[in-house]
Amino acid sequence: MAYFHSEINTLGYPKAALFGFCLSLVAYHLLAVVLAALRSVHGEEIVDEEVSLYDIANDIATTYHGMMIAIPAPEWDLFYAMTLPELAVI
Repeated sequence: MAYFHSEINTLGYPKAALFGFCLSLVAYHLLAVVLAALRSVHGEEIVDEEVSLYDIANDIATTYHGMMIAIPAPEWDLFYAMTLPELAVI
């Protein structure tokens, strides 16, 4: 009888699934903003033909990784303590 009550807690629960869905919506909207900005500067045809979603994701990942290597962790504490208006001025 114990085998029937040994369910593992996973991301299959409604709150976790909803959280994952919401994160995917935020990521999609951020991508849509980036593509809209590129289209407004370079035109729709060029962006549709020449912009790769893989390259965008790879560029973000490598830039982040490079900045984490180049700038020591304590240097980022300044930015964590800033308010949004202070950060926007930089």
